[in-house]
Amino acid sequence: MKNSAPLPQWALFDTADSVWRPLPREILAHGFITSGGRKMSKSIGNVLRAEDFIAEYGVEALRYYFAREIVPTDDGDLTAPHFKEVYNANLANGLGNLVSRTLKMTEQYFGGRIAGGTVENPPFHGNIAPVTGFDVTGGVNVPYVVINDILPRYHAHMRAHEVNKAADVVWELIGKLDQYITDYEPFKLVKTNSKTTELVLWGVVYGLSHITEMIAPLMPQTADTLRRLIKQEVSEDVGENIIFITEPLTQPLFMRKA
Repeated sequence: MKNSAPLPQWALFDTADSVWRPLPREILAHGFITSGGRKMSKSIGNVLRAEDFIAEYGVEALRYYFAREIVPTDDGDLTAPHFKEVYNANLANGLGNLVSRTLKMTEQYFGGRIAGGTVENPPFHGNIAPVTGFDVTGGVNVPYVVINDILPRYHAHMRAHEVNKAADVVWELIGKLDQYITDYEPFKLVKTNSKTTELVLWGVVYGLSHITEMIAPLMPQTADTLRRLIKQEVSEDVGENIIFITEPLTQPLFMRKA
């Protein structure tokens, strides 16, 4: 029939195979993708192909754009200039640069093995208020912010299917970790205080380990790469400390585009 709604994907399985499958409890349907605020049309000449973006930037960049730049239940817009701007700012200069310089320092200063704890990690500089109802014994440091603020908000947004807002929370943490490095300057601090430098870098790697798991549903290949680069050492002799074993990047996660 002309006005019949198309069958959802789960209904297209072979009948013999799907008869025992439970029906989905929820269906999340996205809106239309426009280009420059206009419906894509061959006559207008504004049709964009996913294959072209993947060839230039990689599939993970496209996944990122649709996860963060497009509201899941509303119409969204895509243009080549805006895509490049977002890619350079948030992937090449954002996540990619944070991972690169952090792992380079952990390798150069500590041979890729750093130890620390949630209490001894140095606090953030600046005015970051404690989360109401949570103990602040170790100061407002990286583990405190991740556990009591970032993770609860991320999971709340994901449960509500607010994928773009969950991605915003992840990149908020990336920004905080960038500022944390800027404040402590471990590349200078290592010359006078090796132990504090290790604890600062441990805090950044701790944050990156959680970022890895948070981006896994959005950018699974990038998450797999970070899991190979950042591992947690399992030992009964470290007490409450957590030891990370890291490897430096052999090539950029996201190459900046001119």
